[in-house]
Amino acid sequence: MLANKMSEKGEELARVDFYDKIKSAPSGGTMETALGIMYGKESKLKKPAAVKALGFDPLLKLQGDDNKGEPSQFATSARNVKSLEMAKGKGGQVRTLFFMAGVNGNAVKRSNALNGYSKKLVYCEGQAFGSTLSATIYLAGLAFYGLCLAIAPIRALMLATGIVPKPGQGPSAEYMDEGYLIVEGTAKGSAGSIIKSTMQFHCDPGYKDTARMLVEAGLSLALPSDKPLKSAEGGVYTPGACQGEVLLDRLLATGTDFRFDA
Repeated sequence: MLANKMSEKGEELARVDFYDKIKSAPSGGTMETALGIMYGKESKLKKPAAVKALGFDPLLKLQGDDNKGEPSQFATSARNVKSLEMAKGKGGQVRTLFFMAGVNGNAVKRSNALNGYSKKLVYCEGQAFGSTLSATIYLAGLAFYGLCLAIAPIRALMLATGIVPKPGQGPSAEYMDEGYLIVEGTAKGSAGSIIKSTMQFHCDPGYKDTARMLVEAGLSLALPSDKPLKSAEGGVYTPGACQGEVLLDRLLATGTDFRFDA
């Protein structure tokens, strides 16, 4: 949406920053997947031969008739917050690393490659805090938690005692109802224009609301709409490169809020 709004101004999207405010807790299945990727068999998987033969980032591979064996010219540079980023300017927010920023950045890279937002898009995402102190406390706690998970005996103890939930376990219904995700976006255009937006999810986004998003994504493909899908061909797509505004409209109709800010 930010790219479309910037295009209306006659500018190409040059940079987009996201400031995330979240209350959520992971399920045991999510933790099992994460631990497998970091410390399990998945961590030892080698790059497939097909990816090596491709010769470039597969996220830049084009689809259908556009696929000429060359990468998309629309590239994205992910510069997500890695540790602590101080507030910039009046009204600025302190940011730390956001655990889903890498995944989100890859999704945007894929969407940009197919949709053509910008040939040199910079993407930066981080979790926002109201003060440097609260951000520092969060970051220290996250580092300690990660250190404990990295040490096998301590990780096993955390799993055995329930500090890390097991598959089938997770946050309570009450906790999920109190959860939320607020994503504030700031887009900068090639000529310097600034566009801001806010998207809000009103319950736990990483577990309960994920189910709603998955259902709506599927219904976007299955049911007719007065808006066309971005693409109806087969291939590897993101929601932004496939369902587009069809999915956004369904999300807005079932509980998500979105607005452009002055």
